[in-house]
Parts: sequence; C-alpha cells; structure tokens
Amino acid sequence: MIVKHKKLGVLRLIKEIKKASQFYGQLSKEAFLMKRLNHASIPQIFDLEEDEQFLYIIEQYIEGETLTSCCEKGVMPEKRLLYLGEQLCEVVQYLHSQKPPIYHLDLKPDNLIISNDHIWLVDFGSAITKDQQKGVIFGTPMFACPEQRRGEKPSRQWDIYSIGILLSYMAGGRKLEWNLECSPLLKRVIQRCIHPKPFLRYQKVDQIVNALNNCEKKRKTKEKKNPFRIAIAGIKSHSGTTHISLLLCSFLKNSSSKVLYLEKNKSGMLQELALRSQWEFEREKEFPFCFRKKGFYLAKQSFDHSFGNLPEDTLDQFEWIVEDYGKLEEINQEVFIGADFRFIILGGREWELKSLEEGFKSLSGLQRQREQIVYLFNLTEKSRCNILAKQMDKRHCERISYEPDPFECGTETAVLFSDVLKEMIKGD
Repeated sequence: MIVKHKKLGVLRLIKEIKKASQFYGQLSKEAFLMKRLNHASIPQIFDLEEDEQFLYIIEQYIEGETLTSCCEKGVMPEKRLLYLGEQLCEVVQYLHSQKPPIYHLDLKPDNLIISNDHIWLVDFGSAITKDQQKGVIFGTPMFACPEQRRGEKPSRQWDIYSIGILLSYMAGGRKLEWNLECSPLLKRVIQRCIHPKPFLRYQKVDQIVNALNNCEKKRKTKEKKNPFRIAIAGIKSHSGTTHISLLLCSFLKNSSSKVLYLEKNKSGMLQELALRSQWEFEREKEFPFCFRKKGFYLAKQSFDHSFGNLPEDTLDQFEWIVEDYGKLEEINQEVFIGADFRFIILGGREWELKSLEEGFKSLSGLQRQREQIVYLFNLTEKSRCNILAKQMDKRHCERISYEPDPFECGTETAVLFSDVLKEMIKGD
C-alpha cells in the first residue's frame, strides 16, 4: 500500500507480513540485503519497523509500469531496447561487483519497472550472496537457465542467461522466439547470453554492456543521415592539409559520386588553384559555387566571401565532406571536434618539433578528444615517425606517404585511408 510515512513525510510503499508466516525470514533477508545497496536502479529501503504481529518494510515508491506492460504494446524499437538493456546490465553488474557478489536469480519482466525510460530492478526475494549456502532457489522457470532449473550451484551465469532471455523478450514483443525482428548483431548477443553451456556465455556482465554498445554504434552508423564530415587540420601552418584533403577526396570518389572538398580556412588556395589551372568558375545547377574536377566537387565556406561561399543547405546532398581547416586554432577548434572523423597533420622534422609541442599545449580541447583523432605525420621518415609515435601518449598515429599529385591517390595511401576510416567507423 501507499502511505505517508510519519518520519519521511513522503509517499512510500510499505510491505508488511505476519511474523508467523513461513516467508517472514525470506522477506527480512531481502530487506536487509537491499538496505546495504546504493544504486540508481535499485529502490531505496528507508526503514524497517516491526511490532508483535508484523514486519514493515518502508521502501521507495516507484511510479511506472512493468516491462511486461511495456512489451504488451508490441515489439520494442531497438534503440530503446539497447538503452534499457544497458541499464539492466549495469545494475546487475553492480550486484555482481559487491563483496561478496550478489546474484539476483529472478530477473524477469515483472521485476523490472520502467519510469520515464529509467529501469528499476525490484523483488530481491530470490537474491543470495556468493558465500551463502545453497538452499531452495526461487525463480521463474521461463527466465531461468537450465542449471538453475536443475538446482545446481548458483553463479553469475544464471543472471547472464536471464539478461539474454529478457533482451529476447523485448525484441519479440513478449514472445520468446528466435526469429527476432532485430539486428543480426543483437541476435548474436542474445544467443551468446542464453547458450545452454555456461562457459560459452559471456563470462561477465560488462562484456554484455560492451556488446550492446557496439550494437548501438552500428545502429547509429546505419541510420546516420549524410553527409559524413571528415575534418583535417594542421598543428601549424603549411602542414599540407590541402594536399592531404584532396588526396582523401580522390580516394573517396572511387566509392561515392557525391564527395566534396570544402575549404574552411582563409588561405585562398581554392581560388588560386582555379586561376592557375584555368578552371571556369560556374554556378552549377546542382551545386552552386562548386567546381567539379577529377570526379569530386570543390567549394569554399569560410570567413572570406569574395570567392563565393557554398550555402549551408547544400551540404546535406553530399555523402562525404572533407573539410580543410588549415592551421587548427582556438577559433575553429570546436567546429573541428564536432566532425564525424578528425585528422591532425603533423610534421616530424627537427625544426617542426617546437611548434608541435606548443600546438598541443594551446589546444586544450584536443586532450579530451585525443582517442577520437588520428594524427598523420606528413613528410616524415618511417623510422622517425615510429619514434615520435611512441612519445605521443597513446594517441593514434600514422604516417602518410608523399603523393606528388593530390588528385591521384596512390595504392599505399589508399590502403592507409581505408584502414583508418574502417577503424574510425567501428569505434565511433
């Protein structure tokens, strides 16, 4: 029931049970177990009271609906399933990380309350700690693993199996079926969770969290609307950002017809290149302010409007945009970091090292994003590049070969771009 507690002054759910009941000891154990836990997805026990007849458990009241009710509405969208599934794993991982570890042993839809897309785990009546003696193990057969139904020694594998069944339950709209309407990657996660042999399941819940994170990354990549933005900047002026940006466009044009080189600096390179190469500047019907050369488009979008700035609403029509920022400075750092993929061009020659060190010190935002940036050493010998890479504090460093024609991407450079982009997409 819901009452107004005399001490707390707020609405709470009170569980009560007669002391003479055979379940008194079980409820008392559950209450004391929950009282020591502190997690955002576990209701808080505020008080334990008793009189001659009853034991009272005063517990945080959660207003929401059970997972059973949520799934009655139909198959859950995979985005929401992954979000709730990750929360479920995190609270179970919290239980398993206690000393001694706690096994819930009754993970089922009725024991999960959803409130504003936040998941709450309730009913710890079957929970035990690892060091407790084996006794009568409660649970729900449909969500229990084979060894639990056989009455074997409890382990964290029991909860891992139940997590898999719950993921399947959400993906099937309350139907536990194997022809699920979900991504192949999520199906593999579920199948591994519920493998009949415990040693072939995930061994820890955080492994499931990582697997669900990968599912979400793949889902985002698949649903992402074009374009993909690749930002290229130099740690100092004259690092070769334009040359490398054009090389990357030359590589991308082989797999896409809508590749754009976008000058986002004040160098005036594009105008100079157009004049020297005798390009005729035209307002194309499809993309105004664009050149079309060597299989991809070139345009300008920067502070200097004299040469014609590409309108913002035109960008969505491209599949890939390679943005040339020139020297990376505080003024353009935030926009650079906001791109999907980021390259910083470095020079490794002796006289360039001072500017390299000063550049890293001045750009504080790079420190927070360093795992998401690839550093390319340009015009640097391979042996020297290897030495400098070891000093880069676990940053992702590569060496790019010199290509004389920026409109013709050579084999070695193409392999580098291919490998790096695949890794970026995988880790994004």
